[in-house]
Amino acid sequence: MNLAENLINLEEELNASAYKPTRSVCFVNLKPKPREIFAADFRDRVVHHLFIREIETYWEKVFIHDSFACRPGKGTHAAVDRLERFVKSISRGGRQHAWFLQIDIRNFFMSIDKRILWRLVDRGLRKQFDIPHRRLPLFCKSYRRYTTLAQLAKFLIEHDSTEYYSRKSCVTKWSAIAPEKSLFACKQGKGLPIGNLTSQFFANIYMNEFDQFVQHDLKVHHYIRYVDDAVLLHEDKAVLERWLFQIENFLSEKLGLELNPKATKLRPLSNGINFLGYIVHPTHRLVRRRVVGNFEARLGEYRDLLVVQDAETSNTAFHFAPETLERLLAVLNSYLAHFGKASSHNLMAEILGEHPWLSRYFKIENHKAERKWKPPRDFTYLATQYKWFRRNWLDDVILFQIGKYTELFGRDARFVCETFGFSHLKPRFGRMQRAGIPLGMSDTLTQRIVESGRNILLVRETGYPLYKLKERLPFQRFESM
Repeated sequence: MNLAENLINLEEELNASAYKPTRSVCFVNLKPKPREIFAADFRDRVVHHLFIREIETYWEKVFIHDSFACRPGKGTHAAVDRLERFVKSISRGGRQHAWFLQIDIRNFFMSIDKRILWRLVDRGLRKQFDIPHRRLPLFCKSYRRYTTLAQLAKFLIEHDSTEYYSRKSCVTKWSAIAPEKSLFACKQGKGLPIGNLTSQFFANIYMNEFDQFVQHDLKVHHYIRYVDDAVLLHEDKAVLERWLFQIENFLSEKLGLELNPKATKLRPLSNGINFLGYIVHPTHRLVRRRVVGNFEARLGEYRDLLVVQDAETSNTAFHFAPETLERLLAVLNSYLAHFGKASSHNLMAEILGEHPWLSRYFKIENHKAERKWKPPRDFTYLATQYKWFRRNWLDDVILFQIGKYTELFGRDARFVCETFGFSHLKPRFGRMQRAGIPLGMSDTLTQRIVESGRNILLVRETGYPLYKLKERLPFQRFESM
């Protein structure tokens, strides 16, 4: 693949207004709730990033401070932090009664009107490049740049992702998508694909009209929005009720949107605000129950992949599959970071207590997980490589692969020689005792050691060369009961 040539060709297509998107991949994501996702091809994602880079600086000056989705320096945690400050401020740390209005827009991405969106984007481009409306702007220096971006913007907005795509996910997953949640069932001229960077940014431009209305027309001082989930705070419930009526009218008349009555709430702050995976109270913040349930479900899935317990002997086998463990590490640190932003010390201790197997693989401290199972890669001597495993699994019998043989050293060699009648071999590391067997006989020896009541760690070569050495990683660990 010639990346430079592909980029040059793409640039020529854009300059000639001949760019056409390639096929998207459409699939279903069931968590946290069923969603239909369109993943653009890499080539198209390059165009999306290029387009956003050209207009982002201007729009950052237009957007209000308290819009937090898909913006530099923002995000979910920043949004929740800001909401928590608002809640503590208006309630004076929980000492004063106050209310919150939480609104959610029904089928937001599927309800975006492309004509309204194009009008807002074009208005922004004209202001960005100082293009007049009432006379021909042919002599403006930035006219060519404006027309190139305007043509691309109009094409990206009007492009129908359902015309050219490949569908993935099984039939049962597709059946979970309600028609009103699908781009395939959208009315003509409506709907943006979930999954594209441009859709997220266009959503901010679309909802900026609402943000400006809330802050400048309604003059709401405590307001925050993340995509289509917005929260307003006030000491007086009647004020929030009046704002709700005005908001419904504005969304319907100006943006063609409707509120979701099931997700729209007007309640006391003392109830807590369910926002972006947390429950925000005037005095503290909790992790949402659904997030906790999802975390425990993911841990259960990985436990089933990595840990096998013998029902008859109660012996446990721990598998060290590097790719699986790396994915688990990413999941762990994602949830640990989320939990670390809430009052979750006791909850985290309870969850880790229910999953003691995690301690065989990771060191978890200060809401961060680190690998215990993976050795460094800078060993220059076989002895130092072996001693790393020895330090980390002090009480285990270590079966250490060296080429076509499994070797044991020190007290492990002495144990198998005395217990099973093995012969001592010539020492490899100084005077340290040594024993060994062909690699094919390791399973038999492993079973005999487990039956004797000892824990075992199998260390295998990966075939990846290090400096002067071969990389070796834990392969399996057996714990006897």
